[in-house]
Amino acid sequence: YEIENRRNGGKEVLANRIREHVIAHYIEPARSRGDPTVTIRAGDVHKELELSAQLPNVCQAIEGEKLREATGLGKPEIVSGPASGRGSNVIYRFALNPGQSAL
Repeated sequence: YEIENRRNGGKEVLANRIREHVIAHYIEPARSRGDPTVTIRAGDVHKELELSAQLPNVCQAIEGEKLREATGLGKPEIVSGPASGRGSNVIYRFALNPGQSAL
């Protein structure tokens, strides 16, 4: 039971790291520039964080409610990607609201 708890805790730490990266490197810079949308490719986030075999977790963190709560954004549009909805080539697009900050 303790091992399973540590595993779940580790996944939550990873998810937080992914969300923080997406906000700091994608969402906030796009908002600062006044962009109407921001596009995020799951494989780019995976590579930038130097992860290994974590693409489902990256996709889940980008799509998840916690990221939307932290940023005030709606659900992302899936621009392209595999039918499974998970993988390095999944591209998400968020509509940004001017003047809104995740911080």
